[in-house]
Amino acid sequence: TLYAFGGIAITSTGSGENLTRRVAPSSDHLLYNSVAGNVYDLDGTPPGDDFDDSLTIRVRHPDGAGNYITRTVSPDAGGYFELDSLPIGNHDLTIVYEPSADTVTRFVSVLPDSRLYGEYFLPDDFWPVGSGGGGGVVPVVGSDSLYSDCHGISVWIENTSGSTITVDWVTLSWLSPTAYYRYVIWDGTTVVNENNPKFGSGQTAMFSTSQDFPAGAVIRLDFDFFKSQPTGGPNEDMDNTTFTVTLSDGSTFDFTTGDCP
Repeated sequence: TLYAFGGIAITSTGSGENLTRRVAPSSDHLLYNSVAGNVYDLDGTPPGDDFDDSLTIRVRHPDGAGNYITRTVSPDAGGYFELDSLPIGNHDLTIVYEPSADTVTRFVSVLPDSRLYGEYFLPDDFWPVGSGGGGGVVPVVGSDSLYSDCHGISVWIENTSGSTITVDWVTLSWLSPTAYYRYVIWDGTTVVNENNPKFGSGQTAMFSTSQDFPAGAVIRLDFDFFKSQPTGGPNEDMDNTTFTVTLSDGSTFDFTTGDCP
């Protein structure tokens, strides 16, 4: 049997009828995928502005000409990184913290038309909590609010860092009840809309579009459509709940909702 690539299809020829199988609807699906993630130290602290340029993330992959190429990138202050234009296949992802040469290596399997995301932890507590990017965003005291239906929450936040911050993702964490939210709304713009599955406590919600947060600005941040299951179920009341918000710049803060109206 002879196998030959015809565009993005594989054809098997031999005695009898040829067999053709479609590999992908477009060559872009095979060649232009991405791997993204967040890097933290052992206790979950992002590198911040002081240490982000001390990290190097590498992905090694074939170059299509019989050799290999290594792509590199450094994360932002919140530990977020992304490498795009990656071909399909199984590749090594290596994270190096240069000052101590500590290295974490993971295996990533890139599928057609995919955008992989993972969270990676270094083997020691390298960075103090709140270092670098941490603490730049704070809640406005007394501004948190529970929606009238009790199934959504909002809080006003201020950028006190002294410079513009770009926010790519948010993590919302709480102990109880067990619930899952669909929407994140940044200053009136819906930046997360994931219905199946929704986001649970401690999961990173990537924004559809990065948001610039100017120095001194105050904006409203909403989390809405809390349900009892990741795929739906009954509405879940989020009254008398303490939340921890972590933004991609490394800022972390808490707030607690009151009673349902």
